Order: sequence, then C-alpha cells, then structure tokens
Amino acid sequence: MIAIDFAATKLFVDRAAVKRRTSRAHRRFLARAGGYARKTARRSMRPAGKKGKRSQPGEPPRSREGSLRRFLYFQFEPGANSVIVGPAGFSGSRVPDILERGGTLAFTDKRTKQKRTKRIAARPYMAPALAATAPQLETMMADAYRREFDR
Repeated sequence: MIAIDFAATKLFVDRAAVKRRTSRAHRRFLARAGGYARKTARRSMRPAGKKGKRSQPGEPPRSREGSLRRFLYFQFEPGANSVIVGPAGFSGSRVPDILERGGTLAFTDKRTKQKRTKRIAARPYMAPALAATAPQLETMMADAYRREFDR
C-alpha cells in the first residue's frame, strides 16, 4: 500500500500575506502621490521677485516670504486609507483657504490702525497641482504594487 501525504493548505493563497503586501504597496503609493502633489504645488508658486510682483487671479499665488510654500505638507490617514495634502501651521488664519477659493479677508491696516476688509480673487494652487498629478497616479500605483510583489 502506498501512502500519499498531501497538504491541501499549499494549494490556497496565504490571504494574510497578500493583504499585508497589498496594504504596504498602497501606503507606499499614497506617500509617493502625496509627495508628488506637494512638490507640484510648491513649484507652481513662483517667487514675487525684488519688485514684489503679484499673481493674477486664476494663477497660483506668488511667494513673498515663502511661508505658504514651506508649510505645504502631506499626511497619510490610516483610518481613511487616504492621503491629505495642503497647507498647515497657519493657526487661526484663513489666508491659504482664501487664496485657493477666493473670499473676503478682514485685517487691521498697519498704518492707520483701522479695521478693513478686502475681496481677494481665487488664486488656486492645490486644485491645479492635483490635476497635474492625476495622469501619473495610475503609473505610480502600478509601480508601487509591482515593486512590492516582485520582492
């Protein structure tokens, strides 16, 4: 009599390993996509120059002191399995949002010490960065998964 030892478990996919690798690849993709969108937004903001040239409505804001460019971050959100890209570190200030969407800004005039309001037209910088990044996202995702599963 011939005994055949057959392990049926070797025929099935190790689901835990596949999930782990897929999750790692997805995190890698989101980190790269967030970094790429941030870099694209930063590069769209040109310096104001010596004469303080302002941006026209509809084009990205000019960078005078560089704080908006410097405080653009991206963060992976594990609960939502997504990445957030945008300005941070402007506590209590609505300026980044007003620049992106347009709106009214209330401020105190330094010279006269009077409170004033000013209407600011939209100078989007994040929406165009996302639009410029979108064509590369599919390639970035495929590359992240390929690298993870070719190990």
